[in-house]
Amino acid sequence: MKKLTALLLALLMLCTALVSCKKDGDGQQSGDAAATEVGDLEMLGLPTDIDMGGKEIVLYNQPWQGYAPLNIVDLAPDNSEGTNIEVAARQRILLVEEKLNCKVTVTVGENKWGDGLAHLTNVFASGTDQYAAVFIRAKQYISLLASGYLKEIDEIPYLNLDKEWWDSDSLEALSISGHAGAICSDMTTNDDINQANIFFNKQMIQDNRLESPYELVDSGKWTLEKMYSMAKVVASHPDIAGNMPENGSDDIYGFGYIQDGSVALLNSMGVSVCAKNANGETEYGLLASGVADRMQRLIDILKDTNTSINFHARRKETATVEETQTFLDGRELFCVGGFYYAQDMRKSPTEFGIVPMPKYNEDQAAYVTPTFGAALTISAVPYINNDLENTGIFMEYFAYLGNQLLRPALYDILLEGYLPRDVESLEMITLICDSVIYDTGVIFNYGGVMDKLFTNYNELRTTVASNVKLWERDVKNAIKDTVESFNK
Repeated sequence: MKKLTALLLALLMLCTALVSCKKDGDGQQSGDAAATEVGDLEMLGLPTDIDMGGKEIVLYNQPWQGYAPLNIVDLAPDNSEGTNIEVAARQRILLVEEKLNCKVTVTVGENKWGDGLAHLTNVFASGTDQYAAVFIRAKQYISLLASGYLKEIDEIPYLNLDKEWWDSDSLEALSISGHAGAICSDMTTNDDINQANIFFNKQMIQDNRLESPYELVDSGKWTLEKMYSMAKVVASHPDIAGNMPENGSDDIYGFGYIQDGSVALLNSMGVSVCAKNANGETEYGLLASGVADRMQRLIDILKDTNTSINFHARRKETATVEETQTFLDGRELFCVGGFYYAQDMRKSPTEFGIVPMPKYNEDQAAYVTPTFGAALTISAVPYINNDLENTGIFMEYFAYLGNQLLRPALYDILLEGYLPRDVESLEMITLICDSVIYDTGVIFNYGGVMDKLFTNYNELRTTVASNVKLWERDVKNAIKDTVESFNK
């Protein structure tokens, strides 16, 4: 209840902040930015007399493969009208530039992560101090870290890494042999929208007289089997005669997912592809007790293609678009996705709710919120940065303001039109955000294990145990090679 109250207060604060940031007719800010005092340099342990003398802070922003919902939009948006996130981001820029006397510039990188990696590699290898900080994707991280191009996070001055605007769990997951050159933080909300969740169609729940997903979550009975049993009730394919459904206008599915969603379901059942042991070492997790049984049951459910649909298996290039549209067309009871789907869904009149990913069974202690590793946004500082003093001050203040302004704006987008008539969604989002985990095997794809899972999920039958055993050598060798690369 305390967290729920805090969230409501955050939303109230957001409304106050946005009102103060409105512009008058001549384009000037109607309220003085300094008057909207959100941060306190002394409280943050930052120099109270800081003056960067107009220094330009250049940030690198890595887009995501031409898929707009996963692009980073809250670093330095333009002056056009935008979402509450973008409005709050513009206010943050005004505050940080005035408080620190600096100029924030953002360079939007190449559209594809691979091209972005090549660009950053070239810049760093040339020794050019071009970027103060970079906002990259997890798929770029291990190459840059192994090449020595990223500064150790704990070596950057002024960062209060124990504060809530820095995600210490992500720092641990991103560490390799004691080296961590990136972290998730409130400098951007893009890492938050990578959190997995389930959207459900409220009207379909009502029409089919199904149990309330909200009540199931509250009672601890929101499980994989419960989701599947509800999904089977609504699945219908009137025009199919023994063939795999083609997702036509008359096809109705119990749930839909993309490849990443299948692994998120596995994570939500308490299974880690790789995890850190008590000594901080990365271990292969798919041979742990009970994992094969859980994987087998999930695969059996996913291969029921009358009930579920894998959109990546149909048309990979349009998978995410097709999934959200199928849900919004009222032909999908549950949509296994991430918070990044919410903005598209808000454009439709479809009434939907949000709940966490299901547990494996009622004996599982808690709900788990996996993160989609490949597109996960992390922030890092180039090793060649020659002004760590000002960079650290900027990052700490920028992240703190993100916590105060951007995070409430994110909740506002997720809850748009819901508060107060659907306070359950607010409670569910709080639960989801408080249960985030980072699977190092998902992030680093050691030995190509994620590709193996994606490719074979619907092909594996009774050979789960033998398959995960076959993958063990490649994963362990990849972990060993990575660790050794840092110990040379």
